[in-house]
Amino acid sequence: PGCDHGGPFAHILQAKMSIQYNVAAALIERGVTEKNFALLNDARLHRLISLMTLDVDARMSEVYPALQGGEVEIRFADSRQLALRLDNVVNAEPAEVRARFRAAVSEALGAQRAAAIEQCIEQLPGSDDAGQLSALLAD
Repeated sequence: PGCDHGGPFAHILQAKMSIQYNVAAALIERGVTEKNFALLNDARLHRLISLMTLDVDARMSEVYPALQGGEVEIRFADSRQLALRLDNVVNAEPAEVRARFRAAVSEALGAQRAAAIEQCIEQLPGSDDAGQLSALLAD
């Protein structure tokens, strides 16, 4: 899911919801990680976005929301073209979400603190003190 918003981006949430931002950032960073959201003011990103056209695919719209697809097509100045189409973008499994969480938090706060935060989150349903999480997240 995403929105047709080409910027400017005042905060990360706008970037996360922007189709254009995510495509440009993935091309620059050669993948999709939390690191992509450090590009809010990157001139390369904004140049790529300025070259983009967002089109609605009627076939994908017809099958939405049962299937949630997407396609990226790149046309080079020398007439070459690359395209990738997914008829359905499958949601990440819980293990994938946890792995991305660990990687992002470890990079920001260190592996030991990330492990403590993850353990605290796991124990929240049975805890009467959500403030423990805030304490772990504080600088």
